[in-house]
Order: sequence, then C-alpha cells, then structure tokens
Amino acid sequence: MACIVNSLQEKLNKGISVIVDHREQYVKSSSDFTRNRSMGFERMLKTILGLQGKTLDKEMHDLGENIITASAFVQGRNKIKPEAFEDLYHDFTASIPNQKNYKGYHILAVDGSDISTPKNKDSIYFCKGIKKQTGGVAEFYNMAHLHAIYDVVNKIYVDAIVTPKAIVDGKSSAMDIGERVVANRMIDRYNGPKAILTADRGYTGYNLLEHVNRNPNMEFLIRVPNKNTFKEITELPLADIDKVIEVTVSAKSMQHCKIYGYRHVDGPSPFGKDKKKISWDFGNEPCRIRYRVVRFKIADRGDESDWETIVTSLTRFQFSVKDIKELYHMRWGIENSFRELKYNVGVVNFHAKKDASVLQEIYASLTMYNYAVAVAMSVNIPKNDARVHLYKVNFTMAIYIVLNYFRSKVKRKAPEIETEIQRYIVPVRPGRRDKRNLVAKGSVSFLYRVA
Repeated sequence: MACIVNSLQEKLNKGISVIVDHREQYVKSSSDFTRNRSMGFERMLKTILGLQGKTLDKEMHDLGENIITASAFVQGRNKIKPEAFEDLYHDFTASIPNQKNYKGYHILAVDGSDISTPKNKDSIYFCKGIKKQTGGVAEFYNMAHLHAIYDVVNKIYVDAIVTPKAIVDGKSSAMDIGERVVANRMIDRYNGPKAILTADRGYTGYNLLEHVNRNPNMEFLIRVPNKNTFKEITELPLADIDKVIEVTVSAKSMQHCKIYGYRHVDGPSPFGKDKKKISWDFGNEPCRIRYRVVRFKIADRGDESDWETIVTSLTRFQFSVKDIKELYHMRWGIENSFRELKYNVGVVNFHAKKDASVLQEIYASLTMYNYAVAVAMSVNIPKNDARVHLYKVNFTMAIYIVLNYFRSKVKRKAPEIETEIQRYIVPVRPGRRDKRNLVAKGSVSFLYRVA
C-alpha cells in the first residue's frame, strides 16, 4: 500500500512538473509567471487541483503562510489555459496501473452527464429552458456536458471531453447526434489494453458499431430499444433470443440500397455538398457489419418493457447470456461515478464564471477523482470471520481522506492513510435496488458555501 500511494503521488507531481517545464504552452502570454511571486505557476496549479467547496476567501485562508487575496488568485488563474489541466488529466491517467479486469477484458462504459455551471450569459454553456405549462422561455441557466469513458472495474475515468449542453429546437437535449460524435472520437483514440465498451440505448447506431470494429483493442456491448431500432432487430419476436446478424450498410442513394438489399445510412456527399445530417463516417463503399443479438426477459409486466435487448461483438463461445447480463449490469458503475465526481470531489462547487476557469476545475476534478480512487482501490480490507457480510471500502470517505492528504500542508505517511481508510467500510449487499432520483441539481452559488 505504502509504495502505491507514494508512486501515485510521484506520478501526479511528475505530471505537474511536466506542465511547469513547458509553461510557455500553457499560459496566455510568454511573460506570465516569470516574476517572483508568492504564488508561482506550480503552486497555482496545485491550488486549483486542491480547491474544495468553500468560498475563495476561505480557500485562500486555508493555504496558510503567504496568503494571497481572492482577487490575486483569480488574476493568476486567468493566465493559465485550461489545456494545462486537460493534458495533466490525460498524462496522469495514462500512468495509473489499472490491472483488474473481467475475463481478460477491461470493462468500459461510455455515457454523459450534465454539469450545472455558474450563471453567465456570455458563456458557451448558456442555455434557456422551456416552461412545461405555459411554453414560455424560462430563466436562463448554464450547463456543460461531460462525455466520459469509465473503467467500471478499476473505477477510473479513462477519457473525457467537455462540451456545451446540446440544444435542439430551443429545448435542452441530453442525447443527440453530437454525443455520439464525441463517443466515436473517444473510441478512435483509445489505445489501451483490450476492452469491452458498454453503452445504453442512446448510443445505438451502425456508425458507432463500425468505429468500435475498427479499433483492434475494443469490443462492444450495447443495450438497444426492442423496437424502432435496427430493422433486423425490430422484426424479431419478443422471446429469448441469441443469434448472429450480418447486414451490409451503404451511404449511396436509397434507390441503390434498395436494389442491392443494403441498409441505407447518411454519409457525406460525394460531391462535397453540405448535408444537414451525417451519421456515417466511412465513405460510400458498402460495409458489412456483424453483431450478436441477445434478448432476455427481465420482468412480468405484460408488455414490451419486460424484455431487454443487447447487441454485442462478443461470441457465445466467449460469453454466455448470463455473462452478457452481468456485463451490462456493470455499466451502472459510471452512473455512480458521476455522483461521486459531483458531490464527493465537488465538481459542482465552481469558483469562477469564465469558461476557461470552469474547464480548469472540471479537468482538475477528474484528475483528483482518478488519484483518490486509485489510492482507495489499493487498500485491502482484512477478513473477519465474525462479520455476517463481506466488506469493501467506503469510497465516499476514502475520496475525502485522500483529497485531504493531497491538500494538507503536513504530509502524513502512507500507512496512516491506509489505516484511516480501513476505518470506513461498508457491507457488500448484492442485488439491492433503489429508485433512481432524477431531480436535477444546480451548481452551488458563490454566496452559499459551507463554513
């Protein structure tokens, strides 16, 4: 444990040092952070990484000696490009030794989550809502959308991209073609160990399947709607199914596809014309896609919702239907991680309204989440035969302890961190269910922070 904590701390410090050594790439002017000041470039980076949910005055007070004003801190952070924290996140994440897997595969989940940002009409995250009763325009709000690929076994954010919240016809939309485009981008640049990408119904599409197929390190497992999805699936009966389907897709004309029995997809114009919708990235030549359909019953309500349908590139010789069910269930880990990122690491507690500062804090939170979870995952819980249940680390408390370890001016030894984390454990109770709370939570206003 001690060597892992020290190793992760060294890797994080090394990543910060790389950013500092290439300061010119990450500041807005070549003269920024060249003079001797109480808070130089390196300390400014570490301070932003360690920000908590307090007001800026309290954050600056907690720094101890050489306290600077909140105004001076804001002036300093405004000199730093958000790419500094984005690159630090990617470099540090790549250095984390993620060794746990499922049958030789890393299990990845792709999904997105809205993050409420401070109100600012000049922000790219500016949105306007629609009142449900009157149809009028509601008071504006600001919302960023975090697209992420998450390793559900090692509990690490493997990749992440932040974009403005999608707006369709004046209405806020959590899923549109834009989110699939971002997912494809993350799939294309994944070069880690062999993995299975899991996704929910909103990511259904031949285009995404082909992006995964063209990545030699990745397989797919995606839940799809029982109806109004691929024609081959819509035509299947509502019954237990485990079969392989092959289909040829083409971006050529509808008439051409009808003649040859192809499935038509909207690709780029061969004449270079602009098209309103493009859902295929691989030219006009026919492309053969092969996938396995697994359909099984999950309830007895007497309607279509009783059945779940999964499409996957995994063969039945590798993974049984039982394995497919378990793999899709594991996808829920990314939903839990979004909650931990927002309310345990504190990504909803922003300290500025500017877009660059918002991006700084989102990527800083992703870095600190990965750092804290990597430490927590290395802690072993001693077996105790007197206990009724198996126990695991309480990740809420583990994240809090590790982040305090990073922020503390008095550094404790690694064994002390392990002992402290081991004090907070929770029983493992598989099969428990809880109703999902879909109430949206906004960012915490600057004026209402805890003492």
